[in-house]
Amino acid sequence: MAWSGGTFSRALGANQWANDAAANVGIEAGIHDTQDNDLATGINACLNKNGQNSPTVDISMGGFKFTNAGVATATTHFATLGQVQNGTAVYCGTSGGAANVQTLSPSPAISSGVGGQRFSFIAGFTNTSTVTINTSGLGAFPVYNQTDGTAATGLVAGNIVAGLTYEVLFLGAVYILLNPTVGAWVTWSPTLTGFSVDPASFSYTYSKQGRFCTIQVYQGGAGTSNSTAFQISLPFAAAAGRNWEAPLAQGFDNGGWLTNPGFARIAGGSSTVILYTAQTEAVWTAANGKLARFQMAYETAA
Repeated sequence: MAWSGGTFSRALGANQWANDAAANVGIEAGIHDTQDNDLATGINACLNKNGQNSPTVDISMGGFKFTNAGVATATTHFATLGQVQNGTAVYCGTSGGAANVQTLSPSPAISSGVGGQRFSFIAGFTNTSTVTINTSGLGAFPVYNQTDGTAATGLVAGNIVAGLTYEVLFLGAVYILLNPTVGAWVTWSPTLTGFSVDPASFSYTYSKQGRFCTIQVYQGGAGTSNSTAFQISLPFAAAAGRNWEAPLAQGFDNGGWLTNPGFARIAGGSSTVILYTAQTEAVWTAANGKLARFQMAYETAA
């Protein structure tokens, strides 16, 4: 056997030709064939430097390392320490696509999506609603906000802001945005109850992180009341199981400002916030003008 215990040995011994010469043995075809076949077996067991053959079992480096390695250009290549430190395999540069349909291009490109993959990128766009991400052209998958704790809710406008850096985790069917931007205020158009003419000057905005939503209501001019009720529809339905309350910053009813501004209440599971003129749950005048200004936070159902 040419190789034994990691050492190459000639089958006929290291001094075969010298021994034959000393014994006056001429050239023997059988001896030559055995010797040449033994050398061929040994050579064929070695790795060829131009890559014409490959290992058939795991190979130990014996504590040594590869040096002067090239940069990996495919997922089946060894990565250099430089690539790991620089993050080039997972950093995707600026995202492409569009605001709500963003694309990532790691280098080298991935050949398949596998749960556990992480990618970082600079946002090329600010999202305006739910988002999908398509990495290396392998298909678009929805992106969820990690603060929810579940993959139940997609992103809301402003969770991704152009020019900022983000990281996503792929779970096999969805991406989780690990560091969503919060505090971006988004406008919504609520339905008002209790008015024959809604306030003409207004601002309705919200900021949502996971299931935590803060709303701001500013009505600059009074609308015309036709009911003792004053309700405003929410941008997201409230979670069940508890209520949320907050004082009104200002309230106007029946031609005058409230001296006790009253409060707003969101009941568990409700899709509206109900406003009162006083802590006693006093209702509004069913005539003339009314308006309210306040901010409050609540937990959403999803």
